[in-house]
Amino acid sequence: YVGQSTNVFSRIYTHLQTKKFDSYVFIPCENEMLDKLESLYIHFLSPPLNGNLHNGNKIAPLPLDTLLK
Repeated sequence: YVGQSTNVFSRIYTHLQTKKFDSYVFIPCENEMLDKLESLYIHFLSPPLNGNLHNGNKIAPLPLDTLLK
């Protein structure tokens, strides 16, 4: 699963209530980069718990062709 948050520890706590996981990683960045980084990771890793496919691609905040421009 790939996600974004401005409050990482609150997000992790919330996910602990509904999801089963044993580790996490966070990458600090500026708020204006959140959609770009999340989208890059979703497109690159294609995580099974992130969204549905649309035209063969994972749904992310930003389409891959937008990121590559």
